[in-house]
Amino acid sequence: MATGIILGLKVLGYIHKKYFQMIGEENTPYSEILDFSTIDFFPHEIGKAVINYILSEA
Repeated sequence: MATGIILGLKVLGYIHKKYFQMIGEENTPYSEILDFSTIDFFPHEIGKAVINYILSEA
């Protein structure tokens, strides 16, 4: 989604990192190509931890 917003605003004449900043989700090749930061929530690791917790006797 961040990629689409960056490219859409570019068409309107706005320059990323000059007129606005964008932070995306997950570390994708698009974020490297368009040079914007991302947050990765590591869903596989979180899911694994949740299942381990649910199945534990804690």
